[in-house]
Amino acid sequence: MNKGTDEARTLNWYAGLILIAMAATVCNAVLVYHCIMSGNLVLVQNFSPSQLTNEAYSKPFTVQDTDDIIKISVSTSLNNAWMALDVAVVRSDDKVIHVYDSDLSYYHGVEGGESWSEGSRRDSAYVRIPQPGNYRLLVHAVSAGGNISDAATSSHGAEIQVKSGAVTPSFSIFAFIFSCIILLISFIAYSEWRKKMLKTDS
Repeated sequence: MNKGTDEARTLNWYAGLILIAMAATVCNAVLVYHCIMSGNLVLVQNFSPSQLTNEAYSKPFTVQDTDDIIKISVSTSLNNAWMALDVAVVRSDDKVIHVYDSDLSYYHGVEGGESWSEGSRRDSAYVRIPQPGNYRLLVHAVSAGGNISDAATSSHGAEIQVKSGAVTPSFSIFAFIFSCIILLISFIAYSEWRKKMLKTDS
């Protein structure tokens, strides 16, 4: 077996490995997107700053399946501000099923001629609901702008959405990251092999 044949086989092996890793990465990215977008929208409600300050119930929504997973998504209009949000999932008999708390903050500006931003105006959580039935959310929040570190009221409102039949993306995100790592390692290994071949030829 000559050198050219060995190089061709090695090249084909790397090409096949890279193509498989690329295909796996694309498939896992699609799976992550599907998980994030999955579920049926059962609640969309806006809460004013005064409602969040005083604690308010959402409109009721229905969970139809046993051990269903709901996705609670929070969206705010924070602008150089923070919010501490508490959300409780409450059954129709007023029993609290789950308590979810979120610390949101979003700051941005310009420094040294370059724009910067940190934090997020959005957050989400997945909650397993043991029994079908009617549920509500009990929400409370405080928020403030600038460098104020403590607040007793909320200066910002929030929109909350609930999806039933959601799929948690944890495994698909892990699979996506793993396939990205394999793809990167494959490219690095091919690059090193290619450099070695060019050096040998010269």
